Amino acid sequence: MPAAVAAMLTALDLAPGDRVLDLGTGTGWAAALLSVYGAEVTTVEADGTVAAEAAARLAPFGNIAAVHGDAVLGHPGSAAFDAGFAGFAVRRIPAAWLTRSRPGARILAP
Repeated sequence: MPAAVAAMLTALDLAPGDRVLDLGTGTGWAAALLSVYGAEVTTVEADGTVAAEAAARLAPFGNIAAVHGDAVLGHPGSAAFDAGFAGFAVRRIPAAWLTRSRPGARILAP
């Protein structure tokens, strides 16, 4: 749903240089859009094959790191994020996302 994704990306109110955690990479479309805002994007995908395909597809952007992992766990060991964007629905924001977020971070999920 491109209109819903566009509304969510706008709501994140990103600034160039913001660190964004994109959860549920899929094709990498949302990560690519986030990078256009000038964000430094880390995108996490649970399916290893999909993650590898997305990493290859997103490599030319230069400001996107595509990794294979459990998106519900976020990206342990990374620097804190200014924003989080989930491409999948959650009932509650997982604690792992909150612990990797800077104070005042925005997290959006359907």
